[in-house]
Amino acid sequence: MTIEPTTIFYLTLFILIILEVIVIYLIGSYYRLLKSYDAVMAKQRQMEQDVAQKSQEMLAAAEQQAQSIVATANTKAQQVVTQAQGFDQQTQGVIQGALQTFLTEETRTYKATFDAVRKDVLDYVAELNSAYRQRADQEISQINQTFSQEMRQATTTAQSALNEAYKKIEQEVATYKAQRLKNMDEQINQLLQRVMRDVLHNVIDRDLHEQLIMEAIDAARQEHVL
Repeated sequence: MTIEPTTIFYLTLFILIILEVIVIYLIGSYYRLLKSYDAVMAKQRQMEQDVAQKSQEMLAAAEQQAQSIVATANTKAQQVVTQAQGFDQQTQGVIQGALQTFLTEETRTYKATFDAVRKDVLDYVAELNSAYRQRADQEISQINQTFSQEMRQATTTAQSALNEAYKKIEQEVATYKAQRLKNMDEQINQLLQRVMRDVLHNVIDRDLHEQLIMEAIDAARQEHVL
C-alpha cells in the first residue's frame, strides 16, 4: 500500500520549511555571536589604549620627577660651586666630596623613584590585563553558553516540529488506510452481491429448465408418445 503523491509532496515541503527555519535561526545565532565577539574585541582594543595612555602618563610623571631631581641637583651643585670659589683647595675638596655625595644620593633617589614608577606601571598593566582576561573569559563563556542554549532550543524546536509532522503523517496514513479498507470492503460487497446474483440466476435458470423438461415429458406421456 502506497501513500498518495500529494501527501508525499506536502510532507516534503513541510520538512523543507522546517529545515529552512532552522538554518535561518542558526545563521541569526551565529551573527549574534560574531557581534558579541566584535564587542569583546572592541573592549579589548579600548582597554589596550587605556593601558598605553595610562603607561605614558605614569612614565611622563616619572620623567618629570626625574627632571625635577636633576634640576634640583644642578641648582644645588651650582650653589656649592659658587660657595667653593671663596675657599682654599682643601676646603674645595671637602665641598666637592659633599657635592659628589649629594649627587650620588640624588641619583639613587631618582633611580628608586623611577623603579617605583616602573613597578607601578607594570603592576597596573598586569592588574588591568588580569581584570580584562577575567572579564573577557566571562563574556566569552556567556556568549558560548547563550549560543549553546540557542542551539539546544533550535534542536528541541526542530525535533518537536518533526514529531508533529510525523504524527500528522501517521494520522493521514491511518485515515488513508481506513478509507482504502472501506473502499475495498465496498468493492468486495459489490463483487459478492454480483456473484450471488449470477449464481442465483444460474440456479433459477436450471430449475426452470428442469421444470420445462419435466412438463414436456408429462405431455409426451399423455399423448402416448413415450
